Amino acid sequence: MNGVFTLKNTYCLVLAGGSGTRLWPLSRDDRPKQFLKLDTESLYQGALRRVFRIAGPTRTRVLSGVRFGATALVQARELEEELPQSFVVEEPCPRNTAPAIALGLLRLMEECGATRESLVFVCPSDHVIDDLSLFEKAVLAASSPAREGRIVVFGIPPSRPDTGFGYIRAGMERGEWREVECFVEKPGPEKAREYVEDGRYFWNGGMLMFTVGAMLDALTEHLTDVAEVLPAGARAFLEVFPSMPSISMDYAVLERIKNIALVPLESPWTDIGSWDALYDFLERDGEGNAVMGRTVAEGCVNSLLLSTGRLVAAVGISDLLVIESPDAVLVAPRGESQKVRLLVDRLRGDGAPEVVGTRTDAGKE
Repeated sequence: MNGVFTLKNTYCLVLAGGSGTRLWPLSRDDRPKQFLKLDTESLYQGALRRVFRIAGPTRTRVLSGVRFGATALVQARELEEELPQSFVVEEPCPRNTAPAIALGLLRLMEECGATRESLVFVCPSDHVIDDLSLFEKAVLAASSPAREGRIVVFGIPPSRPDTGFGYIRAGMERGEWREVECFVEKPGPEKAREYVEDGRYFWNGGMLMFTVGAMLDALTEHLTDVAEVLPAGARAFLEVFPSMPSISMDYAVLERIKNIALVPLESPWTDIGSWDALYDFLERDGEGNAVMGRTVAEGCVNSLLLSTGRLVAAVGISDLLVIESPDAVLVAPRGESQKVRLLVDRLRGDGAPEVVGTRTDAGKE
């Protein structure tokens, strides 16, 4: 598809509030992974470029934490200089995706002109989607069941058994979309292999499309603590936001409703949620090594070497992840990067400042 791809009466919400602890030591509390510029742009900026083609900047809002709302706005203005301060909706504290999306809907209605009949596309800010035309084809396909009142999820055909994603089991085909039989928690290795071989299971891509009315009705029925505050408007909603339950949209609504549909997203897709995922995403040399920054690999195989400044030199290693930052270095076997979250929890419990932000005085003690 050439030119600007837009859908009539459609709005977008970008979820940019995640912490990304599995990408430590690059991802920190005050600068999570979606804002890291591993390339010329951050993952967040890539997400904005995609949704601006769907709805345009004036019909888009970003949901982000107070701690990095300023970063979200600065990076957005690198793409669109005239964006207002209200473009970024700052959540006063983390309350997961259900309260966040509800807040975003209020802001779209109050500031952007969305009505109950308007379509809303919701997406995370930390994904890589390689084929823009296939992405837009899936969004267009989702608009039809969404306008009929269904809440649409986007399923990623699994390319490998992966224990880091939730899965969705699809049912009967209905043209360009499929019925949803159930949502499945992140599986163990054996179950993940079964799901890939089965053919009915998709990775849960965390993207949604629905009308404002369909989502408001679903929240009213299934999440009364949130729904009862909605009529008071966004300002009142923000005031009571800290007292709301911390619950994902999957648990709060999607797993409980019948009017749900799945649209497959056939584009190459990556949720760079771990160092293993980044290794899989990057191009590799003839020995299976992926490198970024100032690195030298001698006799190494199937490893990831990443430097943000200092030289990273490795000899004879295999299947390792070596990540350098100004104040911390991570070394881990490939396949174990999901456990970085446990390491970060331990460091946080020890009061390590390297969890919160990057120390600029590293090495000067």
